[in-house]
Amino acid sequence: MHPMEPSASTAIPKVRDSVNVEAAFGYTPSGDCPYSLFAPVHYEKGYAYPLIVWLHGHGGNENQLIRVMPEISLRNFVGISVQGTEPVEKADGQISEGSYTWDCSEMGSLLARQRIMSAIETAQERFHIHPNRIMLVGYDRGGTTALRVALSEPTRFAGVASICGGLPQGRTPLKHLVEARKLPILFLIARTCRQYTQARLHDDLMLMFTAGMSISLREYPGNDLLRREMLSEVDRWGMEQIMSGRCSS
Repeated sequence: MHPMEPSASTAIPKVRDSVNVEAAFGYTPSGDCPYSLFAPVHYEKGYAYPLIVWLHGHGGNENQLIRVMPEISLRNFVGISVQGTEPVEKADGQISEGSYTWDCSEMGSLLARQRIMSAIETAQERFHIHPNRIMLVGYDRGGTTALRVALSEPTRFAGVASICGGLPQGRTPLKHLVEARKLPILFLIARTCRQYTQARLHDDLMLMFTAGMSISLREYPGNDLLRREMLSEVDRWGMEQIMSGRCSS
């Protein structure tokens, strides 16, 4: 565990107007899931890029990618994000337009996996992606979904990062434990997280450390607001996995 306490935390802005972000919007090959696609600046066709698959938080959507990727890196990664599996309802029972979340049921998890794999296929069709440098990164419920999918197929991914999202509950998330021990996992958490409490974090870490898994932890003051420092850490951690040679073969 590697704790880190930033002296200040800055929430990411809605849009970085000073940055020219190339993005594409469309549907995955399955035809039923909108996605957002981020192209790194000065893209070079001859270089096999690592891919970040971003899973938005509760109430967000796939367009969150356009906010977060410039804060992670403008150059280091191709990024793609898909829409959550379930629309969010307002207090009056009406659907909140543009707001989605991730259904944690068995069927919801299967749908999330299908959308993620379809998104990876889309990114590979559009860009030169290194097949062994695909990372799942999620925020809030998207972080928990990223962990469930990555732990279900730990040899498929170069790493998984969860921001303010805990280990999935139920249906034996560590059933592929031997392979999961080799999967780099990054937790970025806030001390006063409303959904992912310190008590639950402690339980998750105890379980994973006892299981012999590879965990890095960064802890931030304040609440569970998505911050620039968290996204910058995703870049550092992702590049560390690449430079270490863990995901080069």
